[in-house]
Amino acid sequence: MLNNRDSLKEKVNSLIEIAFREGIEKAIKEARKLNSPYILDEFHDRLIEKIKQYKNGKI
Repeated sequence: MLNNRDSLKEKVNSLIEIAFREGIEKAIKEARKLNSPYILDEFHDRLIEKIKQYKNGKI
């Protein structure tokens, strides 16, 4: 069984996948539906990390 922290991490990971597969706008809409400022903030932070990694050729 997932604890709350794992569940939040999975949700953020899912949003990152949506952003890269279906677009950032779609991922933001999905994040807002969750009505969680924490998830939206964490999604933003992780997305910026991933974009920087992508630009630097690390992913």
